[in-house]
Amino acid sequence: MNSHLLVEKWKNYKSGCTRQDDFFKMRSTKEKISNSAAEGGLGIDRFVTLNKASLRKWSWRFAVERESFWKQVIINKFGLEEGRWCSRVARGGYGVGVWKAIRKEWEGICCRSRFIVGNGRKVKFWKDLWCKDQMLKEAFPNPYRLVVNKDEWVSNAWEGSGEWGCWNPHFSRHFNDWELEEVEGLFRNLHPLVVRREMEDVLSWKESRDDIFSVRSLYHSFTRDYSDPFPWGLIWRSWAPMRVSFFAWEASWNRILTIDQLKKRG
Repeated sequence: MNSHLLVEKWKNYKSGCTRQDDFFKMRSTKEKISNSAAEGGLGIDRFVTLNKASLRKWSWRFAVERESFWKQVIINKFGLEEGRWCSRVARGGYGVGVWKAIRKEWEGICCRSRFIVGNGRKVKFWKDLWCKDQMLKEAFPNPYRLVVNKDEWVSNAWEGSGEWGCWNPHFSRHFNDWELEEVEGLFRNLHPLVVRREMEDVLSWKESRDDIFSVRSLYHSFTRDYSDPFPWGLIWRSWAPMRVSFFAWEASWNRILTIDQLKKRG
């Protein structure tokens, strides 16, 4: 159901109830109506969260756009971090610059993204998410402990050209027998992947089905995780009148003004 229509129906429902403005004065309940229906809310956007998602959009654009004039201005002023996906941290002595605030949001973008390896020059072998669904340093901690360079680039761990090459990350010593199983697991994960020198590395968005970034998908990623399942289907997909559904929704959050509730409020 359209959220604006739902708000109007809610207001109409509350107009016949005692203390009709009480709902909107309660911060905890305001937060509940901002949740999705599956979380027990009405699906009305949190504007603060939506604004935060809109701000992070510029971190994404900085990472994927190549020749934009505005990006060149930022690079000239702040420089680039390793990998060239983001600028260096803005360290102004005073004030809160616009880009300084945007740059702080990069980690929120990075943790919701993965890398598709081309030439491997902009992707860290152990520390970036590019192989399966976990960073290699977390999936294989024992081999990671023995690597010569923990900041090694994917391109440096590949020997050869195209599909005729092979993976050869550099370790500080030979492995013991009891360590070989984990090392074999590492190379099994690497086996389907190759480095293509003629292709650029690409940043891919994990929070949408088509791997394309959108502010909406980022916004939903902020509010997706919740602990307790809510019986939203029983409330909003029933044949009951809308007023009854709203009443059931309030009851599920213990917001009905019963005698006990009135006593608690004085």
